[in-house]
Formats: sequence, structure tokens, C-alpha cells
Amino acid sequence: MMSLGQSSASFSNVKKNNYGDMYTEEKYEAVLINDAILYDKIFSDIEDDPKSIEEWSYAHNPHIFENPEGLSMFNGKTYGATIHSLGKPGVYEITYRA
Repeated sequence: MMSLGQSSASFSNVKKNNYGDMYTEEKYEAVLINDAILYDKIFSDIEDDPKSIEEWSYAHNPHIFENPEGLSMFNGKTYGATIHSLGKPGVYEITYRA
């Protein structure tokens, strides 16, 4: 909040309302290459707005292990549905947006 350069501006009567929280839930889990992945989707909207289009984004870091096998074909891509298994070892950051 700023006074736009007016030194006499007063903000003593400002009221702050929390209309909902947007948060990131970070979970660290392990899965073996080519094993099925189970997803827990969390969607909550304080105004009960309907869900928008679902998007799943995948980022892959293959350099967490020695002798990396290269980037996953899913790296840097966004899909409208989940990927059910991953074919390359490494750390994956999976982002869900609805």
C-alpha cells in the first residue's frame, strides 16, 4: 500500500479480508521407472467457482544420479491429463493447475 507521495495520507482505517488462500503443497514421493503413478488432486475454491481446464506440467532433472540417461520426453511439456508412468530416472517436478 502506498500513499502516492502524499505525506498526510492516513491508512489507520484499512481493513484486510482473507478471501481464500492460494498455496502450493509440496510432496516428495518415489516411484520406480515405468511403474504406475497415483495422483491425489486437490481443488478448493472459496467462491465455489467451477474448475477450469486441468493442466499437468512436467519438469525433469536427470542429473540427480550419476550417469544420467537423458531428459524425459515429458520434460517442459503440459498436458490435459496425467502421465501414468515415467521412463527416465531423475527428479520430476509435477505441477497441477485447474
